[in-house]
Order: sequence, then structure tokens, then C-alpha cells
Amino acid sequence: FFFQAEDGIRDKLVTGVQTCALPIWVPILMYHLITAPVPSYALEGLVVSPTLFDAQMHALKDAGWTTITAARLTADLTAGRKPAPRTVVVTFDDGYADGWQNAMPILQRYGFVGTFYIITDRVDIAPFLTSDMVRKLHAGGMEVANHTRQHVDLSALSYADALAQISGANDAIERLTGSRPTTLAYPFGAVNSTAVKAAADAGITLATTTVDGCVEYPANRLVAPRVRVSPSMSAAYLLQVLQPCIGG
Repeated sequence: FFFQAEDGIRDKLVTGVQTCALPIWVPILMYHLITAPVPSYALEGLVVSPTLFDAQMHALKDAGWTTITAARLTADLTAGRKPAPRTVVVTFDDGYADGWQNAMPILQRYGFVGTFYIITDRVDIAPFLTSDMVRKLHAGGMEVANHTRQHVDLSALSYADALAQISGANDAIERLTGSRPTTLAYPFGAVNSTAVKAAADAGITLATTTVDGCVEYPANRLVAPRVRVSPSMSAAYLLQVLQPCIGG
């Protein structure tokens, strides 16, 4: 994670945003692939089996957790609305086809929604989502969100190139779904002040990192933390991890 606190960006992010009196305690879960066995193109640590994912969602439902999309979270944050305790955002990075094939049916089984961060230049290239799958995710109530055009390290790019990566992905998603994204996941979690400015100028109002945490507020809305879910995280342990995230 490359964001430098001395850049002062956290303080500047409140500009033009209504400030919530209190922080919002909503964990953003970070998944990548929901499939089994581990495919040859994936890192083992990024793959959660459908059986385990189902158990995790079942446990969340039984424990009284409800889901919102990242877009709804940023809308609440901007408006100063505080989601109910035990509200969680479920996100999936990279836009693999298993998001539609495996993750979406499990989410729908429990009345949940998810946010799918897609790499738009990889749509229609196996093993990623097809255009039809992207449209079906959107039609099914899921959020289709921005993971850039080519999954490049935005912190290593010029402002113009970072903006092109983000805006280009926004354009592609809008063409597919009719809805323009407002949320972004930084590839590799890599972010600096240039990437933050590019995200803001592209119309992104919530951008997620790979930094661990579960509280959002106006000053960190473009460097929001997430909770990484590993393939070894049992459903019971996930609930334990989320306990401090319930907030007040």
C-alpha cells in the first residue's frame, strides 16, 4: 500500500462531501475467486471454494448481517446516513466468470448483494466474465464496478494515464450496463496522491485498498480499507473477525 499520509490527501477528500458526524462501521469484504479446485491461472490464496463461501454467507445471514453494495455505502457516506449495525459490503476483484457462475447464486440464496470490480479490457476473454454475464450481474441487483481497464499499478502512472485507466473502465461499464460506476478497487491496492486525484476526477466517490480495517468516513473515502477473506477463514472465524466491526 503506497499511499503517503504526508500528502495531506485524507484531509482534502472532505471537499464537496457532507461530513458524517460519526464514522461508518461497515466492513468491506475482499474476495477474488469463488471456485474449486484452484485453477491454474489463480493464486491459491485468492481462491475461496463455493462450499466455504456458502457457509460464510449462511453464517452472516444467521448472525443478522445484511449487505449493501459499495455504491450504496458511498451514497450513505456522502449523504450522512448511517447504515444499520451489522451491515457488510461483499466485493470481488478482477472479474472472473465464477463471479456470475458461483458467487452470484450464493449471494441471491441469502438475499444478499455484491460488488464486482471488473477489468474491462479482459471482458469476453476467458476465464473472465463475458459481456452477457456482466449484464446479468447488473440485472440481478449486483454492482458492477471499476478495477481499471488493464489492471495496472495506478501509483506508477502519470496522472493522465491513471485517469485514462479509470475513466476508460467507467465508459466500458456504462456501455455494458447503462450505469456509470462510482466505486473503484485499486489494482494491487497500490495508491498514491496521483491515483487518488485521478479517481476523484473520474467521478469515483469510494475507492478501496487492501489495507485492513472496517471503518469509513469522508476523509478516507478514496482510500477505504477492506477485510481480506482467505481460503482458510472458516465461517465461524469470519464472524469473529467482524465482531469489532459492528460499531456503535
